[in-house]
Amino acid sequence: MSEILLEFSLLFGAAIGAGMLMRFLKQPAFVGYLLVGLGAGMLGLAGSNRGLIELFSSYGVMLLLFLVGLEMNLSELGSLGKEALAVALGQIVVTASFFLIIFRFLGLGVETALFLSFIL
Repeated sequence: MSEILLEFSLLFGAAIGAGMLMRFLKQPAFVGYLLVGLGAGMLGLAGSNRGLIELFSSYGVMLLLFLVGLEMNLSELGSLGKEALAVALGQIVVTASFFLIIFRFLGLGVETALFLSFIL
């Protein structure tokens, strides 16, 4: 158990240090958190405690989304609304069209292919 606590403490400390460094460099702190997480994952630092690290990574993603929400300026959201809506609708149409063609090529019926393409 102490090995798990030590490993988690080191990763958490590295994330805090990287976040402070990013803030010093006038960058968002979560960039440092991401870099530490990517580095730990690529170096295989999870070791035998893979399940516990994956659980903490899920909590980390939730915390990251929370931090992004804190840094979002609500006054800018109104001006971005129209562009965001246009981009989102465009992405839906392009993705649905792409998968519609693939599903039709695979021999699915029009209704089924259309339904599945919009789900994806």
